[in-house]
Amino acid sequence: MTMALFVARHLGVCRPLLQAFERWDGRGVPGQAGGDELAPAMRLVHLADNVEAFHHTAGVEGALAVARERRGTQFDPRLVDCFLDRHATVLAGLDDIRAWDEVITLDPRLGEVLAAADV
Repeated sequence: MTMALFVARHLGVCRPLLQAFERWDGRGVPGQAGGDELAPAMRLVHLADNVEAFHHTAGVEGALAVARERRGTQFDPRLVDCFLDRHATVLAGLDDIRAWDEVITLDPRLGEVLAAADV
């Protein structure tokens, strides 16, 4: 497989990953995309990541505040509006999720205790 074909086949994955630190207003890093140029998956990840973190530290009001404050700058305004309209449904059960417990459950090797020689 040629490099061009490899890149073309994997562009659907590569492009969003390259936009991990971009922003809706184009002021992210590396600063090569913004607005509708951002992959829809990354727009959602940017909002969801922050909403979850602020919800964890400051509750529902914290999640709503960060979404409102960063609407149109860091986050896609249409996604923010959708979240604000449906925040109760989106945030329902979020306090019941224990991410590390879920990860360990999916890979039991993560719960193994290592001997000093194995470390």
